[in-house]
Amino acid sequence: MKQIKSKKTFKSILKTMFFIMIACLTIASFCGFSDTKDKSDAETNSSTEVYANYELKENEAAKIDVEQNEEKEANSDDQEKENNESKSDDETGLRVADSGHGTSHSSSHSSSHSSSSSRSRSSSSSSRSSRSSSSSSSSRSSGSGRSVAGAALGVTMFVMIMTLFIAGIIISIVANSSRKTRPIQYNVNDTAVVNKIKQHIPNFDKQEFLKAGYKIYVDVQYAWMNFKLDDVKDVITDEMYNMYEAQLDIMKAAGEQNVMSGFKERTAYIKDVVVQNKDISITAVYVIEFYDYITNQKTGKVLRGTNKSKMCVTYEMTFRKSLDDVKLNSCPNCGAKIEDTDTSAVCKYCGSKLVFNNKDWVLTNKKTINQTWA
Repeated sequence: MKQIKSKKTFKSILKTMFFIMIACLTIASFCGFSDTKDKSDAETNSSTEVYANYELKENEAAKIDVEQNEEKEANSDDQEKENNESKSDDETGLRVADSGHGTSHSSSHSSSHSSSSSRSRSSSSSSRSSRSSSSSSSSRSSGSGRSVAGAALGVTMFVMIMTLFIAGIIISIVANSSRKTRPIQYNVNDTAVVNKIKQHIPNFDKQEFLKAGYKIYVDVQYAWMNFKLDDVKDVITDEMYNMYEAQLDIMKAAGEQNVMSGFKERTAYIKDVVVQNKDISITAVYVIEFYDYITNQKTGKVLRGTNKSKMCVTYEMTFRKSLDDVKLNSCPNCGAKIEDTDTSAVCKYCGSKLVFNNKDWVLTNKKTINQTWA
């Protein structure tokens, strides 16, 4: 018999997928936050480094200015001293002294200027090196931040795409399941159908008919399970017999057996009736729960299904019977005429019991319209 997925298992899968998606989105969000924080820290460190280099440059420039001022003051004192000494010399010596002093002063001034220029160039070079280092560090930090941010964006996009894909699969499964599954109906009012049946079978008893139909079903299931279709050959049509026989031959060749047990009828009602060529066919709906699984014929090991949980199956079963066999025109004991309006089970003339049973009903069709776990 046909197996299906567990409804509880399906719900569990849906819950698991939901929590997995939530976890993925949470991880992606955390990665994005961490990347943003790292980028912000890198930019802050870069700014701090640039500011520190700028302060260092300012301090060096101020130091150079102080040194230059001190040197100028020293040169000025030396020049004044030499001027005073030159006044006591003669005119020739004055010119010589002036010439020598000019040369000395020019040399000193040139040396001072050269030293100052050298320090200025050194400071400028240091400043440029500092700015270059700061710029390089800032560039590396910015590049690192962009790389991490790009990775976080990629992870987020991947998670979103996978979430949409999984959601599409789940929606498709649920939609297909809803199309194939019909709700179980209880307490269906079949009075109109029963009244129509009584137009052809005045003594029709709904409960007796449903009971007989259920017995035929159980007998056929046990015959199927035990490979003994001949036991039910008189209650199923030739078409059903040949179909079941072919299916059982395949199971025998595979060394398998379909085990069914623990049958319990939940509800049953009559759905429809059709009368044609002196035959009446009644379709009834049965909701039955039972164990159903496949085992190895030799070892008894369960191959498919489970022997731990029952299945609940809704069937539509059609039973057929000849109207000529149903209508009793006379009492079998005394021959008295039986009216169509007579609904009693006893002949009013001789008191003999009139048997209106369903032993001649034949199962012509069995269709599964819904199945789930009990």
